[in-house]
This record gives sequence, C-alpha cells and structure tokens, in this order.
Amino acid sequence: MFKLTAFSILIFIALGNASFIEKSNFTKLTSKEIDIWDLGNHTDELAADSVNRINGGRPVEQIVPYQVSLQVHRRGRYHHFCSGSIISPQHVLTAAHCLTKMNPNEISVVVGTLTWRNGGDRHGVVAMRSHPGFSSSSLIINDIAVLKVTPSFNLARTSISTISLGNRARVGDKVPVRLTGWGSLTPTGSTGLPERLQVLDYHTISNQECAQRGFRITANELCALGERGRGACVGDSGGPLTISNGAPQLVGIVSYGTATCALGRPDVYTRVSSFLPYINRVISSEIP
Repeated sequence: MFKLTAFSILIFIALGNASFIEKSNFTKLTSKEIDIWDLGNHTDELAADSVNRINGGRPVEQIVPYQVSLQVHRRGRYHHFCSGSIISPQHVLTAAHCLTKMNPNEISVVVGTLTWRNGGDRHGVVAMRSHPGFSSSSLIINDIAVLKVTPSFNLARTSISTISLGNRARVGDKVPVRLTGWGSLTPTGSTGLPERLQVLDYHTISNQECAQRGFRITANELCALGERGRGACVGDSGGPLTISNGAPQLVGIVSYGTATCALGRPDVYTRVSSFLPYINRVISSEIP
C-alpha cells in the first residue's frame, strides 16, 4: 500500500527495529524532487486487528503455497521485511530493492505458513542475484532478483509449491489481479505488520494512465489501482501479483508506490513477462 502525497515515493520494505534506512532522490513527471520514505521509522510489531485495514484487503483463509516471507534476525528475533514467490525447488523471485545492502547469510526464507511470525519451514539463502540493470537513483528500473535457498523446498507438501511464470504475453489494463502479503494495514506503517497474510483483489491500469497519475514507469513495469483505501504498503515489497487463468500465474512483483499507502494512487509492479529470459538464465546458469 502506498502514497503519492507531497511527491513522496515509498519502496515497500519493512525492517522494523533493524535500523535499515534508504533515501534517494527521484525525478517525477512534474520535475519536483521526490524522496524515498525513511524506512527506519517502521516497526514490524503486530498490528491490532482493526477494521481500519487501509489496504482494503482481508485475511487469507488458506495458505498461499508459493508465497514466502523474507526475514532477518536482528536484536534477538526475526523480522519480516519483504515477500517473494517460489519459482523452482530452490529459487525465489523477489524485488532487487529488498536485497540492497544485504548479504545472503543474513536472510532466511519462511514458507508454508499464513503467519510470518510462527509456523512454516525456514530456509537459508546461499546465493542471490539482483538484475545488473537495477537502479533506484533517479528512476526505479529492473527491480527484480532471484534467491537460491538451502535446503530445497519440499514440494511434496500441499502447503508449498511453485507458481507459474506464464509466457511473454503482456498483461493489459482492466485485468483482475490479486495481491497477497504481510504489508502494513495503516497508511504509514506506524502500527506495524499484520501477523496473518492478507489478500487484495483489484485490477490493472494501462501504463499511460499510470504515467498520467504521476509515475515515470517503463514498459517493463505494470500498475494496478484500487479504490481509495485499497493498495500495497510497507512489508509487501517483492511479493506476488497474480492472475488466475486456471492455476495462478505470477505477473508482477511489488516494487514501489507512494509514501502514505492506498490514497487512490497506483501501485507499481515489475512486469514478470519482460524478464523471463533473465530469470531462466539466472536459474540455469548463474546460480544453478
């Protein structure tokens, strides 16, 4: 969930008390300066179960088997900071900005659970590759990365599975899509993250409309928009945007939005179909 107010752009990482801070300047269509929200102010303490779910989502009733929680262990406990999607028995797809200033041995991947704080299986990370063209300086581009885990995921379990990446066909506008994640339920993330996985159904908009609403995006990104009070937020970064054509298909990776979430502005996603050759190359040769 995010906001565009006062020309602030938010990258949806949540590292709570881990004191992880990223700041950059962005150039917008208006040429006004945009600052990334100070991520160090966020806390991942359990949010109250309130009707004020600013993302407009609802708790998930059944485990999303391809969804993972990326966590770091700091100050005596684990912190959820991003999500990702299982794409092979050993690989997770996420956003490159989630891995900035991170080492593989700092990250653990939790799968097969509805609650990031409890349950599921915990895996280590032995390698990670961010897209070589990733940048978040003047424009966020190529925001995609692959993690390799150990041990391999137990895909024989019904609670853990891969998700299809589909083909290179581009998703157009007005397509129903689904976002799942542990992102904040309040506009600024001040009350922390929900313990239970949340789901939001909304729809894509055209890149032209997304640009008209204030974002400088490329053809390798896609945007989704819900009514005011419905969108991605802190903690959703790297997570899956899916369509259902029979089995779920991964079409987007949560990338960025605005610094106060879900104020009727679009959410920007990395367009998975644009990066299929990169993903296949990384899995098969760079980190086999």
